[in-house]
Amino acid sequence: MSITNPDDLLAQVAAGLQSDCDAEVIAEAAELAEAERARVRLVDRWSATSNPISIWSVGLPALSGTVVAASATVVVVVTSSWNLWALSADAVVCVAGLAAGLRDDGPDRVIPAVTWPSFLRGLAGELVQVHTIDEITRTGELVGVGADHLDLISGGAGQLGSRVTIAFTALAAVQTLARRDGFPRNPE
Repeated sequence: MSITNPDDLLAQVAAGLQSDCDAEVIAEAAELAEAERARVRLVDRWSATSNPISIWSVGLPALSGTVVAASATVVVVVTSSWNLWALSADAVVCVAGLAAGLRDDGPDRVIPAVTWPSFLRGLAGELVQVHTIDEITRTGELVGVGADHLDLISGGAGQLGSRVTIAFTALAAVQTLARRDGFPRNPE
């Protein structure tokens, strides 16, 4: 087939150039997307997630809940039973339901950064369950928080028990009995 009209020939050349430009733009966009994906950290995905997630961690039962705070070392999840779990990022094995991209830095969704000391100091005097990487669960009153450890009096609030010190590096999770954001312990 031969093109005899110069306008048709010009249109065909323009379409071919546009097609080549589109292919280059698509290839560049794919490269940029891959480069951005390579820079996404797990904490970015924790922070971008607003839907319920399921988490499997070392020595713990599977948990389902919503992320309320996150950092590179700790993620805090509230479950449907109103329990608050702070999980060591190092103990997390698998997560289902995380957002695929970067966190949303918009005003509607703000996930605070959290550290073990800042989270645990807010629980001082409360009864908690401490799950450690050796798969032992210790229940007691949180009586002290250092820079890299916590002190727990086993046996619970008001009871005589032994004081144990647990290094943050040994933590798999710390579980509270209620949410820390004003919701009741047993909502009705």
